[in-house]
Amino acid sequence: MPYFISEVAQAHDGSMLMAHSMIEASKKYGFNAIKFQAHFAEYESSKEEKFRIKLPYLPDKTRYDYWKRMELDYHKLNELYNHSKSLDLDFICSPFSEFAVDLLEKSGVDIYKIGSGEFFNKRLIELLLQTKKKIYISTGMSSWDEIDTLACFIKDKYPNQYSNVVFFNCTTSYPCPIDKIGIKNIAKLKNLLNTQNIGFSDHSGNPNTIIAGYFQGANFFEFHTIFSREIIGFDTSSSLTFQESSKLIEDIKYFDLLNSSSLDKNEISDSLIELKSNFSKSLYFSKDLVNGTIIAINHLVVKKPGIGISYDEVDTILGKQLINDVKKDSLVNRIDLI
Repeated sequence: MPYFISEVAQAHDGSMLMAHSMIEASKKYGFNAIKFQAHFAEYESSKEEKFRIKLPYLPDKTRYDYWKRMELDYHKLNELYNHSKSLDLDFICSPFSEFAVDLLEKSGVDIYKIGSGEFFNKRLIELLLQTKKKIYISTGMSSWDEIDTLACFIKDKYPNQYSNVVFFNCTTSYPCPIDKIGIKNIAKLKNLLNTQNIGFSDHSGNPNTIIAGYFQGANFFEFHTIFSREIIGFDTSSSLTFQESSKLIEDIKYFDLLNSSSLDKNEISDSLIELKSNFSKSLYFSKDLVNGTIIAINHLVVKKPGIGISYDEVDTILGKQLINDVKKDSLVNRIDLI
């Protein structure tokens, strides 16, 4: 079954009320999980870090200040975790420091997500592997060799944990243009890692991209969610509204049901015998005919329903002699012929 992750990221803008609202909406609109990010400025940033893009009306002077305002402490994380679990949503979080991992282990987390930028932070990945929880890993800035190397490292050093790891195809670009999505890399990633469990983390802001990802073989789907495209935010242009998300989830579940259902054509035919006879046709007489008439093709017509002799058997009727008078539009019957 497809698995859908509602990526909150910083869409809560530091507001716990907004964060809780997004948990409620994620459940309402059909997601399996909700994902937050655990940023702690002191442990991951500096005053020199620059903003990815410029936003109007942003109150933060530096990126460090922004991360500081976005921080979710133990109590906030625990509150969000408990709310998610009460709604049967998996609680996923991306840590960006060892401090964040320690805090999440105490506050509660079901699944860890490694962002594309942390893909190269082997120390952080090892810490997460040691928790023995599920780990999702984004590959937005990674080469094939780097992905293969990390996969081999996990299989060699943490063999019992490899089945708990899901790699996600993505491109670190917000919003991601169509020529940078690389949708066919999903199938290539499945072949490289020899696994059926592959994720797709999309930043295009277009639901059709995610549907394409499904047909390329992804079965885990992560994308940014928002209440409205009118909201000013760093990820608005690469997000889907909850209403768009709901329609997308319904569509993919429908496609998945189609793909998983198999019905033999013989079974279909057998189950539709009554309908089949109603829609097919039989031989009828095209005019009134008298006893002794030798049947010719112009004496016959094909009409619904298919309850008599089919046209495929017309050669067995032609040249036969009538032994009774027949009326126009009466069904051809062998007992009337010799």
